[in-house]
Amino acid sequence: MTALAAVTAGQWVRRAAAVLKEAGVEAAGLEARVLAGHVLGLSAADVVLEADRPLKPGQRAAADRLLRRRVAGEPLQYLIGRAEFWSLTLEVSPAVLIPRPETEHLVESVLEHVRGTAVSRPLLADLGTGSGAVAAALAHELPLARVYAVDIDPRALATARRNVTRLGLAGRVTLLQGSWCRPLLAAGLRGRLDAVAANPPYVALEEAAGLAAQVRCFEPPVALFTGADPLSAYRAIVAGAPALLKPGGLLALEVAPHRAGQVAELLERCPRLEAVRIDSDYAGRPRVVSALRGPAVPPRGERR
Repeated sequence: MTALAAVTAGQWVRRAAAVLKEAGVEAAGLEARVLAGHVLGLSAADVVLEADRPLKPGQRAAADRLLRRRVAGEPLQYLIGRAEFWSLTLEVSPAVLIPRPETEHLVESVLEHVRGTAVSRPLLADLGTGSGAVAAALAHELPLARVYAVDIDPRALATARRNVTRLGLAGRVTLLQGSWCRPLLAAGLRGRLDAVAANPPYVALEEAAGLAAQVRCFEPPVALFTGADPLSAYRAIVAGAPALLKPGGLLALEVAPHRAGQVAELLERCPRLEAVRIDSDYAGRPRVVSALRGPAVPPRGERR
């Protein structure tokens, strides 16, 4: 076996950046530093300061393997096993969707509602929690909140459990396995939640070809695709969430911009929801559709 030629961190980064740029990676220089830092146990910034540091043969081989996988389209976050969301560092793997900056608007919607209603100890739910990103962000921002995080995939729940434990939030984030609202109803939370948030799958199968290859080929299909009906997950959530919410409680849903109107119409048709609104992200695209639980209906025969 031919020994690899000795290179410094800076030399490897320059070569890797050129290779990544040729492969169409936009932030080629930054990604090269991140990959090198992952192998060396350094931050991307420290890789610059340690540019003259020689790579050991094993480190060079490991870095080259990561580079080849990135050129093949595998997401950077999966290669290094982590992603940033809401200033939190989260473990990620192909078992979970990579948290997107756009999803922070879902967190903002819930925070705005909770702080606006001045609930002292809110009970919240994150449906389809994946890595636990939304649940962790809410628990991090609201120290007195209890958050219930639901996912149907045990591998995703295992990832979420490791994240909330490492972040010191395990005592306030309860993880439940099951489909959408069912585990919460089974846990006796009917009429008790101040807000329910969800970022459900919303890509129809026929739209898969329009996704970037690194999304389509590497991220978990169960978190991306809905089958023939792109609103199927939303229908299931809207069918169950009102029963979980207190009167005035919030249902907030992340949406694909081109489906915001359809999801809003779905919420408007639900007799137990009111005050439907659509909020845009920083690029001006519709991103979160929300509604409030209407007042409780008095039992039959009771006067208002």
